[in-house]
Amino acid sequence: MSEIKPCVVGLGKLGLPLAAVIADAGFYTIGIDKNISHVKNLIEGKFSSPEPELNQLLDGNKSNLEFTTDFYLARECNIYFLIVPTPSNADGNYDNQFLIKVITELLYSWDDSSCEKTLVIVSTVMPGTCKDVFMPIVDNHLVKNRSKLKIHLLYSPEFIALGSVVYNLRNPDVTLIGCDGPSSANVLLDILERITCGKPETQILSLTEAEVVKLMVNCFVTMKISFANFIGEICEVLPGTDKYKISKALGMDTRIGGKYLRPGLGFAGPCFPRDNTALIAFARKEGLKASLGLATDEINHRQPMNVFNRIKKEYPHVKKIVIMGVTYKPHTPVFEQSQTLLIADLFINNGFEVRLYDSLLSKKDLPQFEFLNSIDEITDSDFVLISKEFEFLISNLHNKIKNLLVI
Repeated sequence: MSEIKPCVVGLGKLGLPLAAVIADAGFYTIGIDKNISHVKNLIEGKFSSPEPELNQLLDGNKSNLEFTTDFYLARECNIYFLIVPTPSNADGNYDNQFLIKVITELLYSWDDSSCEKTLVIVSTVMPGTCKDVFMPIVDNHLVKNRSKLKIHLLYSPEFIALGSVVYNLRNPDVTLIGCDGPSSANVLLDILERITCGKPETQILSLTEAEVVKLMVNCFVTMKISFANFIGEICEVLPGTDKYKISKALGMDTRIGGKYLRPGLGFAGPCFPRDNTALIAFARKEGLKASLGLATDEINHRQPMNVFNRIKKEYPHVKKIVIMGVTYKPHTPVFEQSQTLLIADLFINNGFEVRLYDSLLSKKDLPQFEFLNSIDEITDSDFVLISKEFEFLISNLHNKIKNLLVI
């Protein structure tokens, strides 16, 4: 087999860690991104990320990493990981425009090549997209330009969580590959063998089957989160019951498992909400009804109001509120669909004085909200609300807080 020359297209929250992990495994890796200032900062070593381990990997693998905005400079690579945004359309379906643009630019940059290339779609797409949208683009280009290239198209999404991306890349539960035949995945398998720890299970499916698995994994997790929160709602009407104890006991059944089975705030972030919406949209298009997905969303959407009503009922004299932990989860600055922000809006709109605290965000990120200047200022409030995942922020201040609700 010829030398493996990887390229990662899209240096965002997943693409950049993937490029760094591949480089750390000993591969000279080229990273492409169209954001000129982002690439400039990476080249000059001015980039810094809160993602654990990423800064160290970038610093320690400078000799194995090259960053550029020019597709032509990566034309000698033979495997390309495409990790660009697939934003949600108004109807819930994913938009393929950025992937189509990247695939097209890569094809034109290879016009006088005659070797084998492997395209690995990592971005989340709707079932059927690779076969019905991307494959025809590749095939039509090859025929039109009488190209001697042999191109393998794979779908291999990563199952990661922001705040643990590097760890997840190296320690996946499963390696999922969608392709037309197992032999087309050989180059990818060689890379994955080098970057992963242990021997994760490998599932080689068709392109469409792999697309379905990716969507269903996240939707199953969101269903589990909403199920846990329904347990919380049940316990609210059953005095003397502990939702955490019930969930823990339930999760001990190996058929269920305890991961993600913890009552609290609903799911949020850049993936879970829109993946569930995409499943509902796909089902509707195919004449199906995603009843579980619809129920999952319904339970999730009512959690902020549940918290608001609970605080009003149990703490009727509270007027000055601090909400701790604004991002959708610890160790990431991402606040998309954050339920703590939805709760903050509910209180503000009902005349409460609300201030926020998060070690990774400030007023410049969310100018419509008031932020604490220091964590010590929480002692000036009537009430502190914090998600259980963020409780570490106040580990030394519990006895100084007047009213505290951990959810």
